[in-house]
Amino acid sequence: MSGWSPQVTTWLSLGGRGGDRRWWEAGEHRDATFEAAADQLRHALRTAVERRLCPGERLGADLSGGMDSTSLAYLVEAVGGEVAHFHAGTADAQNQDSRYARRAAAELRGEFVELPSFTSTLDAFATAARNGERTGRGVSGPPAWRANMPHLQMLFEQERARDIRTHINGLGGDELFALQPAIMSSLVQSGAVAVGLRSAARLARAQRWPVLRTLAAVCSTRTLGDELVARVHADVSPHADAFGWAPGFGVSRFASAQTRARVEAQIRGQATAGIEPHFPDKARHQMAESVMFQGEVVRQVNETFADEGVGWEAPFLDDEILRLMFGLSSSIAIGQRHSKPLLAASMKGLAPEWIFSREDKGEYSADLFSAFASRIDGLKSLFRESFLIDQGLLNPDAILTALEMPVLKTHDLFEIEQLATLELWAREMEGE
Repeated sequence: MSGWSPQVTTWLSLGGRGGDRRWWEAGEHRDATFEAAADQLRHALRTAVERRLCPGERLGADLSGGMDSTSLAYLVEAVGGEVAHFHAGTADAQNQDSRYARRAAAELRGEFVELPSFTSTLDAFATAARNGERTGRGVSGPPAWRANMPHLQMLFEQERARDIRTHINGLGGDELFALQPAIMSSLVQSGAVAVGLRSAARLARAQRWPVLRTLAAVCSTRTLGDELVARVHADVSPHADAFGWAPGFGVSRFASAQTRARVEAQIRGQATAGIEPHFPDKARHQMAESVMFQGEVVRQVNETFADEGVGWEAPFLDDEILRLMFGLSSSIAIGQRHSKPLLAASMKGLAPEWIFSREDKGEYSADLFSAFASRIDGLKSLFRESFLIDQGLLNPDAILTALEMPVLKTHDLFEIEQLATLELWAREMEGE
């Protein structure tokens, strides 16, 4: 993470045993109005951008066409920065990000550089490293962003040629500024029961979820530990997942029974000792989990490409911004316009309104399906000789059967892509 992280305090029990306990320190902004919060966010964003500007040097910046990176692009120029904007689109005709990126580029002063599309560079479902490619082996844990390695390599080469030493991206924007369903649970918990339930009922009808079951999920008093244990063996419905402590958490359907038992035993052991969330309300806890993951991505990318001489940074993850966002009331943006109302309000007068009036969001799963189709034979070979299967971690019948299926769902593709990345990373670590 660029800047702020969980603090660690050391404690000593009367029995003489010491240990570390993680805790979050957030700013005191719970009583701030929406307008005051937007003003504070504007100041924090300006500070985050200005401290990355050096006299006589250009800054590199993503310009995806989405709200987050596009907002930063306008903000950099608004504070007088010299910037080169970089964009990579996709061959998917349904994705409108490139259209918005080019519209912004026509209004901005800085150089606009279009890189090869993600469709052409995506290295998803890789079964071996490309010649001369960095593998990410030096980082702790398998790099979830490995499929974008060729894109990042080209980006840094283009910036190095322009003597750009810092590149900013929009990571953290979705996690901090988008209105998440868990906010409705936080409203109910804080006493705003009617507002929380009405909002949840509207969402249920829009998503075609069963209303009563959705409201039950909103009002659930299950602890984080209980939820994690339950999810080891159970598939979770979309409405329960949205209002849980850990959306998306589960054990892969390709995991072996042995792996499932190990995960369950570890979670039960931790639950017995007490698994405490980062914050008592689900909205902030989810935000903290997501921010920590994005911070790890930033750290891993910088470690992998350290010799390029270009720092890859996420201004949204800066200390002042995180303290503000974690300190605000979860309900502060309820009833406001836009899908990211606080970001939109903070950018008023700095970035055009049309950025935040988009009703669609860039979606890149079509590229994932194309990459999967082109590498299916290599994937079959990879998992027939799998290190993870040899270690008893994966169920060979489950994953090899899935690879024979004519059609897979998007979440299955994500799981297989993650397992392929994990397989390569494990082989690399084992070979050291």
